[in-house]
Amino acid sequence: MFHHYMLEHGKLKNGNIAVALASISDEVIPVDFTIDPEKYNISAEGGDVNIIKASGKMHLETYLNNIHIEMKLNPKDITIIEIVPQ
Repeated sequence: MFHHYMLEHGKLKNGNIAVALASISDEVIPVDFTIDPEKYNISAEGGDVNIIKASGKMHLETYLNNIHIEMKLNPKDITIIEIVPQ
């Protein structure tokens, strides 16, 4: 199956996690994935999930335990998901 988006992720020096999404589609793409905080050695006790786009930063949710991301990626869109552990 060919995906119409690219996903890259990594842990930043400040301890935050950044997930970059880029769409190559002409259609809206549903994005649905879960991040296990233990895999990235961050606290599972909670934190914030933010969406960063060219238009600015928006709070998506506050997480406890696993971080579940469910959103829609617009055509030809680039979005960064910022995970900020507490």
